[in-house]
Amino acid sequence: MSARIVLLNLGDRAGGGGLVHKSATKLQIKYPPASKYSLFSGNAVLELSLFALMAKYQAGHLPLSDAELQNVRTACAGATKIMLCLHGLHNDVQSGFADDSMAHTPMAAVASHTDLARFTLSFLPLRDKVYNLALIMCYGARSQNYRLDHQGMIPANELRTSFAYKFYSQICIPRNVRMTARTGATGFDERTGGSTVESEASVLARADKDDFLRLAATQTDINDYIALKDSYTKAAHGGSEARALAWLAMDGRFRDNPDLASTNADEAKVRAYHQVLRRKTAYEASMQGQDRSKYGKYVYTYSAEDQLTIFSKYPKPGVPLYHGPLL
Repeated sequence: MSARIVLLNLGDRAGGGGLVHKSATKLQIKYPPASKYSLFSGNAVLELSLFALMAKYQAGHLPLSDAELQNVRTACAGATKIMLCLHGLHNDVQSGFADDSMAHTPMAAVASHTDLARFTLSFLPLRDKVYNLALIMCYGARSQNYRLDHQGMIPANELRTSFAYKFYSQICIPRNVRMTARTGATGFDERTGGSTVESEASVLARADKDDFLRLAATQTDINDYIALKDSYTKAAHGGSEARALAWLAMDGRFRDNPDLASTNADEAKVRAYHQVLRRKTAYEASMQGQDRSKYGKYVYTYSAEDQLTIFSKYPKPGVPLYHGPLL
């Protein structure tokens, strides 16, 4: 059976340097296009950027006759799978984000779940066949109470708080859509070409790290360290060559051993910073090697009888989470 996969990019403004493009490249290898050597007669993997169209939509300048929009509509109408790609945060169930790593700027919100739903309906034409839509978004299926174990049974009132549910509930009546979304950070297996999802242990370690770094005491330790370093190493702040060398020696001692006893106020600040750094590194170590290929995927369907079904795809044959009317 041929595969016609459309990747819709709302996540990586950098284009060719981002995860979406890398995913498209791997999928093109996994599903080679038609050739006399291929068993797949109609394979196609198409990557389309939606940033310009989203900007037009949000500005109210997107008529259905727009040629660029028609190109996306045509691609989606004939797709066997649509992958809608954007970034998400574990503690934000309202917005999807875009990354512009080439410009070294932080991620910025690109759309609310309502904006994304209305925009998506504009490029999914009515068709008899069910749309197979994958929301490729970190933490898309994760509830507002993100510390819940999302591999267990999630109460209905929690399921309805996720970005994925809010988005899906706005598109599942106007269009016939089966959607998947992830409970953790998403990745891409360079070897197999398949997707990976962050484990529960990794999600909690990431949350713990972020909570720790946001603490006022942690920020004070970091800021004190930066100001102290400047006073030793930058001439404009009183630094000199001798003080710079003293800084390197002092910083090195506590970097090697954050539990070393401090003998003065400056050493106390350096010691506190390296203890912060050690704890941050420990959280990051807990996050490493936790990505799994058969993990953390929720499936959303809505039947003609007005029945919503949400189930966790793994472990097979799937854990039912909810069946009934829209939440």
